[in-house]
Amino acid sequence: MLGRNEQAKPAAANAAGDGVAETVALDLIRSFLPEVAPAEAPPDSVDDALALADRLQRTYAPTLWPHVWRAWRKRWGLTAVLAVLETGLMRRGGQIETSGAQYLSGILGRNRRQAPAPEATLQAMRASRRAPGLALGRSGRGARS
Repeated sequence: MLGRNEQAKPAAANAAGDGVAETVALDLIRSFLPEVAPAEAPPDSVDDALALADRLQRTYAPTLWPHVWRAWRKRWGLTAVLAVLETGLMRRGGQIETSGAQYLSGILGRNRRQAPAPEATLQAMRASRRAPGLALGRSGRGARS
């Protein structure tokens, strides 16, 4: 409880995002960028990745209000970059029928705590490409009925 003359201090904004390691994020971006934007050069730094995310957002979630995207980009950092990359992959793969802005909002918006982290989703997608049988669960071989 606060005393009579004390004021609650707002939580400090985490400018670095929510803790995605830079090396992991850049590795995931380099892995999936050729599928989403083959003409784009892979980013060498966080600043390059953020600039790339701005371009991808305009392509895959163009109806997202610019001030909302800027706020998410500032708040989530590399997580926002990975989220817009995931949105691009899902749109190009035909796996989402909603707008890219709506999908991106599900990852970074109010329900952020309920949505899986984009780095986890991208790592799972990469793992399923390397070992497709593992991603699908049990195959018919060796399973008892």
